[in-house]
Amino acid sequence: MQILHEHDLPMSLRVITSLDKRRKVYKKVGWLYVLRNRALSGSYLKVGMTSKFPYHRLAELSKSTSIPTDFELVYYVHVGHINHAEQYAHSVLADYRVSKRKEFFDTTIAKAVHAVDTASRIFPLLIYDKNGSILSQPEQDLKPKVLRCTSCSTVNRVRNLLISVRVKCANCAEVIIG
Repeated sequence: MQILHEHDLPMSLRVITSLDKRRKVYKKVGWLYVLRNRALSGSYLKVGMTSKFPYHRLAELSKSTSIPTDFELVYYVHVGHINHAEQYAHSVLADYRVSKRKEFFDTTIAKAVHAVDTASRIFPLLIYDKNGSILSQPEQDLKPKVLRCTSCSTVNRVRNLLISVRVKCANCAEVIIG
């Protein structure tokens, strides 16, 4: 078993676990995530929230005996208010919702990621001093990455997902694996 050192942990996990959850401003801090499960038909994605690190939530959901394969974490962002951020993301994706009582959406990864990214900008995680002044806003763990097209050498800036996806070069439309 590999022992992780603090500097190996994702920044958002280090920041959020260091916050004093007794302070009202930090009680609803957490993450929004996008999950997929290849056993589900179509392009069903689960978009939800968690106050635990997304990999912990992934493990909980994958333990269920009611689904034949494990979920895959596609993307996540940290937010300052998980309830409001999730409501916002779900409202953006409302036309794609599979069931009113479930957090599954029949949509593309790009649309789901855009919804949670936008929610993270509207409900950012802000770090405050004891007087209530903003000290900082931590960066997201999954920053965009740069892929160079092998056909035309164009530099393409793409979302950094936790799964491999195909993207088209902005210049020549050649498929790039990201």
